Amino acid sequence: MAVTPTPGALGPTSTPAQAGGANAGAPANAVTPCCWCDTFVKKVSEHGSIWVLSTQHTNFPIKFTMTVDLAGNEVVIEVKFKWNTVYAAVTAAQKAAVQTGMTSIAASAWSGKYGVKVVDPACTPPTKTLAIRFVASFVTSGEDILVDLLPGPGTSSVGLGLMTLHATDTVDAGYVFIHEFGHTFGLDDEYFYPGNTTGSVAYKRANGTTTTITLPQNDNVMSTYGDMNLKPRFFYFVEIEAQKLLRSGAGLGRAAITCEIV
Repeated sequence: MAVTPTPGALGPTSTPAQAGGANAGAPANAVTPCCWCDTFVKKVSEHGSIWVLSTQHTNFPIKFTMTVDLAGNEVVIEVKFKWNTVYAAVTAAQKAAVQTGMTSIAASAWSGKYGVKVVDPACTPPTKTLAIRFVASFVTSGEDILVDLLPGPGTSSVGLGLMTLHATDTVDAGYVFIHEFGHTFGLDDEYFYPGNTTGSVAYKRANGTTTTITLPQNDNVMSTYGDMNLKPRFFYFVEIEAQKLLRSGAGLGRAAITCEIV
């Protein structure tokens, strides 16, 4: 579902005569508060299990930067990668193709699918929907996760601050990159591992509820090879972290604010 951002409230120079609403009838020189004008940034460093719990394995530490841009109508999630070990058999062209797979294919695939509805009763209007955009970048320092690149073929993975990719992962329209990108946000696989015959994955929500999925699933990017379907539950971590930020003193500082994936 593509998200069309909701227009924001009028800016701080708008008068009640222009804005109307709750402040209508106030002196003509009064200023309407600008609720939807600020941008807030925080570095997230959490254990993945605070968002997702799996019976198959324990989640690992997750790092990314979240920007809640109320004026720009978007939430941006950026993950910074750094090359760790690139095996000698990997060519420069292969390395470049894999990097493009993460920075372009994977990030684009996760962007624009769902949005975050923010409700702030103190604002007029009280609701605004922000698009979700993902950014993947390669850096030389200040990384969130290290990347090993092997010739392949082989099984790619993410865990304990390290992503393992293969030069052969460039096939199948970038499925491997898109799948592994999901793991960088603490998302678990929704298929069975060898030896398991039962299990579940529980996705926590900003409102305190939990959505539990019985395994195995067979209809999405975290469960089925080649399936690019992205479920709303994969984005619940965004609503949790956006709500925490906006409620905090580093954000708008209002406990009544709620965030929900839509």
